[in-house]
Amino acid sequence: MRRNLITVLCLISIFTFSNLFAQHSSFHSCVTPHWLSDIGLQKKVWAEQYAKVLTEDEDTSTLYVDVVFHVVWHSEEERIAEAQIRQQLEDLNKAFNEVSENDIREIFHSRVAIPKIKFRLAPIDPEGNPTSGVTYTQTDIEQFLPHDLFDMDIFALIELIGSLGDLSGDGLTEFLLVLLNPFAGTDDIKKTDEGGIDPWDTERYMNIWVGDVAIDGLIWQMFGQVGDVLGYAKPPADAPYFSAIDTSGVFESLIDGIVLNYKVCGANNPSMPSIFAGKADEGKTLAHEVGHYLGLPHIWGLDGCDSDDLFEDTPTANGASPFDCEVGKNSCSNDADDHPDMIENYMDYSSDACKQMFTKEQVGMMRTMLKNSRSGLLQGEMVVGIEDELAATSSFNVYPNPSNGMIWLQNINNFSLPFATMKVYNLIGQQVLEQTIEGEKEVVDLSGLEKGTYLVQVLKENQWSSERIVLY
Repeated sequence: MRRNLITVLCLISIFTFSNLFAQHSSFHSCVTPHWLSDIGLQKKVWAEQYAKVLTEDEDTSTLYVDVVFHVVWHSEEERIAEAQIRQQLEDLNKAFNEVSENDIREIFHSRVAIPKIKFRLAPIDPEGNPTSGVTYTQTDIEQFLPHDLFDMDIFALIELIGSLGDLSGDGLTEFLLVLLNPFAGTDDIKKTDEGGIDPWDTERYMNIWVGDVAIDGLIWQMFGQVGDVLGYAKPPADAPYFSAIDTSGVFESLIDGIVLNYKVCGANNPSMPSIFAGKADEGKTLAHEVGHYLGLPHIWGLDGCDSDDLFEDTPTANGASPFDCEVGKNSCSNDADDHPDMIENYMDYSSDACKQMFTKEQVGMMRTMLKNSRSGLLQGEMVVGIEDELAATSSFNVYPNPSNGMIWLQNINNFSLPFATMKVYNLIGQQVLEQTIEGEKEVVDLSGLEKGTYLVQVLKENQWSSERIVLY
């Protein structure tokens, strides 16, 4: 039972407290992780599994994943605009498809790899209807917080304790799991009955909930751990690292998907408070959480130089970086090569300005998890260029959107529409319509097209812009 209790505290600390952005230090209750008492054996088993993966899978093609963003909002500030969602998607795709070695120390150049996974807003919902890939749900919940034991109805508390049985054995572990589990409350954002919104089919879509998520309450105040939760994700059930430590079912209890605080949704976020400036302001929190979603642990493991993330190409670290860019930091000297901390890694907690890379073994893990544990997410490839234009910022408005066929085009951002050429493409890149625009604002009839998602492109001289339109 003692080991299970330690496991509960470990799970909570590695996945929640380190995701807090508060004016307090991180919580370090799990300094002696019993599950890693034989780290050599753990690494040997994983090394053998990883070698087999590399031998059997030499595919380096780009993988495509459909994403749905569920924006759950109480105040207007939380109602993130679709343009900001697209900015976040652009930031995510940049992290998973581009790398600049100029921003990475030379000592790590040989370890860098590009995941080659592209994420795109889902064009079709679970019922087969066209969609923008973004849902909006207004809620009465001001902030999604852990359930506070001291705010519980006394009869509900008695019922809870009674349901756990003998509190002197495993029942005590379960009780503490309920008491200290921050997901029991924050995960309500994923439930329609609790003020959030139910997920789309988690086998087919990567669900991302965007809202106001935080840690607060008397218990958490006692630990000095209150503040915004930037995000968290549910890892695959069979991810080697997490399956080894989740003996109490913390991760298993989560609804599959990712939760992202609206304050850090995309770069140049107008809702971002000043305290995040220079720390979590470039939209890279989501790249970190997608890493968890595809099986990656933090690069420091569970804290301490004797802990590990089981990857050979990430140096050991004594703990998380405190949202800084300390280039000279070398918190552990027990590596074979005694490399400095890899603050450039997306799975650290360095500032967004530092996060630039995944390693080869991390990329191998993510692609393996995606092709096996999460293979239902994989989609066919769009015609080259279409997915990039869908994510681009438009210089004209299309409304209403979605539409039943009759739409208005209106220029913005000093883009002149008169005498421009409008072309409409389907998602496989076929041009289905072309006409000349006569005025600064003009109605266009698309009622002759089938229901679905299209790309409207406007060209004039050496300028062009595009916008997604959904017809129903």
